[in-house]
Amino acid sequence: MEFDDHLTCSWSAVELINRLCLLCLLCLLCLLSVRASVISNGWFFEGNLAYNFFISTLHLRVDYLFLVTNASMNFYILLQSHIFVVF
Repeated sequence: MEFDDHLTCSWSAVELINRLCLLCLLCLLCLLSVRASVISNGWFFEGNLAYNFFISTLHLRVDYLFLVTNASMNFYILLQSHIFVVF
């Protein structure tokens, strides 16, 4: 990251992608911790159809986010190895 005379920050594309991938991984960890706490407290809401629908939707979203984050992490590793793949 370089700073010029006007105090503006210019990031390269690789630095920006690295930061975005790390942010995605951080969000994934937060969502997984929320999922774990919701599941551990799920016995209290047993039999509530709205809650069960919310939990099943949350599971699908977290699993989908895990797949997306896994793909972005693989892309991040490729960038770190300086192997560029055209999608």
